[in-house]
Amino acid sequence: IIATRSHDARTLARCSHVRTMLARSYVRTMLARSHDARTFARCSHDARTFER
Repeated sequence: IIATRSHDARTLARCSHVRTMLARSYVRTMLARSHDARTFARCSHDARTFER
């Protein structure tokens, strides 16, 4: 029983670790996306200024 408990604890730790890694990568992608959107807005703004 103790062995299975420690195994469960290890699995739980691994799961939480995977979850944190997924959350981090998700945050990173969101940040990159918002940055891309900002750059895209700036590019379109430059294009508009160029047209004018």
